[in-house]
Amino acid sequence: YCVLSGCDRLSVPMSGNVSRSKGKRTLKKAREELEREGFIVDRVELTGKYTHSKDMFSEHCDGFDLLALNARGQIRMVQVKTNTRPSKKSYIAFAKVYATRYIQVWGYTWFDRKGWVKQRFNKDGTIKEYDQRSR
Repeated sequence: YCVLSGCDRLSVPMSGNVSRSKGKRTLKKAREELEREGFIVDRVELTGKYTHSKDMFSEHCDGFDLLALNARGQIRMVQVKTNTRPSKKSYIAFAKVYATRYIQVWGYTWFDRKGWVKQRFNKDGTIKEYDQRSR
C-alpha cells in the first residue's frame, strides 16, 4: 500500500485480478444489454491448460466473447471491451468474409461512467457506430 500525495486514502496497485473482475463486469453488462434487446446470450470462452487464446474465432480475427441469437434468426457475434474499442482491421476483414443479413459482427465498448459505444462491422467493409454514452 502507498499513501497518495495530498490524500489520506490508501491506494492499492492494479493487479491482474482487478482487471479480470472489471472485464467480467463489462461482459455481464453486455449480456444484460443483449437480453434487453431480445437475444438469448451465451459466453464463448475456450478453456484449458494449453489454450493460448480464450475467444471464439481468435485465429481469424481478435475473437468474440459473446454469441447472441434472437427469434428472427439473427446471430450476433460480439467482442466486448472496456474503454478501448476493438481493432477495426481484423473485424472488418472477418465481416467481409462471414457477415450476412443474419450473421452480424459487433464490437461493444463500455466506457466507465459513460456508457456503450457499439460498432457493427458490415460485409461491405463499413462500420456503423451507435454511441450511447451519456454526455
